[in-house]
Amino acid sequence: MSQSQEIKDRVDIVDFISSHVQLMQSGRNFKALCPFHSENTASFFVFPERQSWRCFGSCASGGDVFTFVMRKENLGFGEALRHLADHAGIQITNTVPKVEEDDALIQANEAACIFFQSLLQSNKGAPTLEYLKARQVAAESIATFELGLSPAQNELSQHLVTKGFTMENLKDAGLVNRSGSMQDTFKNRLIFPIRDANKRLVGFGGRALGQSQPKYLNTPKTPIFEKGSILYGLDKAKQNIQQDKTAIIVEGYMDVIACHEQGTMNVVASMGTAITENQVSILTKTAKNLILALDADNAGREATYNNLENSWKVFDKVAAFRSRRGVTIYQTTGRPNLKVATLPSGSDPDQLVRSDIEKWGAVISKSTPVVDYLLEQQVRRFDVETSEGKLLAVEKVFPLIASINNTFEKDRCFKKLADLLSVSEELLKSSVSKFHTRSPRQYTRKRDSKSPAFTPASTNTLEEYTLALLLSHPELQRLTTKLSEEYFDNIENRAIFAKLSTCSTISELEEKLDTEIQPHLHKLLTKEIPPSTSSERQQDYIICARRLEERKLRQLLITSTELQTEEVGSVEQSKHSTNLSERLREVFKEASAPRKKSKPNS
Repeated sequence: MSQSQEIKDRVDIVDFISSHVQLMQSGRNFKALCPFHSENTASFFVFPERQSWRCFGSCASGGDVFTFVMRKENLGFGEALRHLADHAGIQITNTVPKVEEDDALIQANEAACIFFQSLLQSNKGAPTLEYLKARQVAAESIATFELGLSPAQNELSQHLVTKGFTMENLKDAGLVNRSGSMQDTFKNRLIFPIRDANKRLVGFGGRALGQSQPKYLNTPKTPIFEKGSILYGLDKAKQNIQQDKTAIIVEGYMDVIACHEQGTMNVVASMGTAITENQVSILTKTAKNLILALDADNAGREATYNNLENSWKVFDKVAAFRSRRGVTIYQTTGRPNLKVATLPSGSDPDQLVRSDIEKWGAVISKSTPVVDYLLEQQVRRFDVETSEGKLLAVEKVFPLIASINNTFEKDRCFKKLADLLSVSEELLKSSVSKFHTRSPRQYTRKRDSKSPAFTPASTNTLEEYTLALLLSHPELQRLTTKLSEEYFDNIENRAIFAKLSTCSTISELEEKLDTEIQPHLHKLLTKEIPPSTSSERQQDYIICARRLEERKLRQLLITSTELQTEEVGSVEQSKHSTNLSERLREVFKEASAPRKKSKPNS
């Protein structure tokens, strides 16, 4: 039995949801005002016998205790697993490989951190403390952010060996060089410990105190540290980001410390790199708004532009959020509300927040929507005084405008582009017709009427076989038959399918999944798929998709019928039941039609 199933068996969904929502008895079930949208009539139902919940109102969503806590608390699967395990009093076992090894690396980092802090507070640290004082870093911040000092010689490794760590531990943690003679990674540097969102000490950043190069140095890539997957200060900013639903992204360690000192607590740093997909994914779990605030000099503006162009890939058809069903980023709807804060010339966040906190607040509040920023910056890159320059600018910019879902916002940006190019809207419209992005295809849903009733074991078998097909043959996702994550009952399968469409490679999928789900992914990747031709695989996938959807329809129809029988259903629920019945009739009609080979979308 999987850990998630053990937790579901131990946690009563009625008891758990009643601690978040005021439930009222309704026949054999319970109902309440939906916690996920505003309403006056209860449309949220909890079903004790099936240990599930469903909203028959505008949410039109449902699931088990995992989906409830993930949505209610805005948690990932791993966090939800630990949350519910604590609630149920279940000890989470280490199912993830190398957990003990990772713990050893974190312990080595913790010991190194104590060593660095002690050195900073010793006589040897006096010059560095003077430097921090000159940078206006308060003693309280030095303690809060655990700042330290690395020695000029190999004293750290010598110290840690006396504490029981092996040189192999230190190499794996990135504390000593991996090649050549054993040398400490950080020498004569101001040390910034880097913790992940769960407060694990995964690495360090070091600023040179002499003439050493590079000026800033980070822990190399290790089993627990990859700079593009970490945001400095997130461990301290996470709660404020959750409250404000806004994250401010700066470039450096000092920027974060200064902002937190002055009361702007929702600030994190990209550590000098372009914002990566993983960093965006981490932030958008809790933040609806992202504000990028980098240096105001030309290099800073170029960095900001490159961050947006490269990290969000808004001008690339092969985009970070590209759907493997053939839908480009220009057709996606889940991008964050991204803005750009334009700092005064010659200043960075550290300088501005310390010299004029009110001006800093004004800069943040007046941050520019990313579309406006990119329009202005992109137009500046071309000689729009010439016809050729105008055309090149339009080719680059228009796909971005076409991606906007809000019709009024799209019209506003279109007019802005016309103004920037000094052309009429009519002329601009005539020149962009070939760049229009088509709306996402409406994928037809087909089902096979010959699906048997599935037991939990066969349910997982069907789900796992479907996922194994998709993992082994990703081109199947381009078929017109569409799957929904709601069709998967197993929480691990559902999480893998939800992430699958946002990834272009298996390694990318593995990085995006919570570590608790990765063993299940490995199981699916090693699942044996019988040899078959391309057309046979397509037919297998279509049948699996139909069976999964039909099963979900039947589950929902049974639930809806029960509520009608007990005469507790709302008008919305009654309409929902009727729609389900109609859809099932369509399923039978489609299944009885002659089978045709499904063609991938072009």
